[in-house]
Amino acid sequence: MGSPISPVVANLVLEHFEKKIISHLPFSLPFYYRYVDDIITCVKKENLQLLLTKFNNFHPRIQFTFELEKDGKISFLDTMVINHNDTIILDWHHKPTWSGRYIHFNSYRPIKHKKSVAISLFDRCLRISNPQFLKKNLKLVETTLISNGYPLKFINDIKKYRVDKMYNSIDWNLDSNNQTNVKDKFKNSISIPYIENLSSQIKRILNDEGIEITFRISNTTKLSLFSHLKSVTPNLEKINCVYKIPCRDCSKSYIGQTSQHLKNRISGHRSNIKCHVTDRCALAEHSLSLGHNFDFNNSITLATEPNWYKRIIKEMIHIFKNKRNSVNKRTDIEHLSHLHSNIL
Repeated sequence: MGSPISPVVANLVLEHFEKKIISHLPFSLPFYYRYVDDIITCVKKENLQLLLTKFNNFHPRIQFTFELEKDGKISFLDTMVINHNDTIILDWHHKPTWSGRYIHFNSYRPIKHKKSVAISLFDRCLRISNPQFLKKNLKLVETTLISNGYPLKFINDIKKYRVDKMYNSIDWNLDSNNQTNVKDKFKNSISIPYIENLSSQIKRILNDEGIEITFRISNTTKLSLFSHLKSVTPNLEKINCVYKIPCRDCSKSYIGQTSQHLKNRISGHRSNIKCHVTDRCALAEHSLSLGHNFDFNNSITLATEPNWYKRIIKEMIHIFKNKRNSVNKRTDIEHLSHLHSNIL
């Protein structure tokens, strides 16, 4: 669990399971649907125990449980499957833990994200609900959006658009033709942080150049609300980092980057001082020319970046920002773009 490949493996295993078991059952199943490991099917009561035994005998680590319909109803994913006069109709189903909480309209997010929330709720309601349940489910969507701060006009405009698209449009598959046109128009796409007013202007400029822009939010609940249970890596054990080593005898410091463990890079600096290697190490040159000692035990990590090119840029930016108190050579920042220096 938690691995990106888990759903793929689950699908492969269950596809193999279906070929081996279902096709060899001594009775037929009127219907059988599966989403990853959630299954809904129809079977006569007298065959239920045999079906469960066949399923559970496939592999000792794959054991199924079952739930029977109650009052002609059974939930499957977010649908309520209803046996109505020997025909199946669907209603929109919510688990007891459903809170109705979505992105609040006043949250610091692009308006496109908020439109997507409303569109997805209306589309789900329209796609799932049998006509006899449609009115109550549309009302539920409206109430839910209002409770999340969405203006009534905003809700009604999207509701009208999606309802009209469902009943009056030939192409109901989320503008598939337009999606193709967008792919032809935008050959490249990048994701940038969302900054109100500024991001929309950048998007408009880059769209004219055939570059599609998507917005991402940096302040997520994962980063801001929940504690990190993973043990913190000791500073000297960090890799792919930009680091800073202060001088004990003056206010200056040395800034560098390394892909190896920081403790190994510090050992290299110590060796350079010991062997009087000053031609390629500004730290050793400062130490030997002035007789100063660096406080290696209080080295700090300024940034972590596995990509070498990005790490070099971050190193140059930190050297530039601390150039008055840095012992680094001027050549260490000669490749820093003037775009970065103007911002800094």
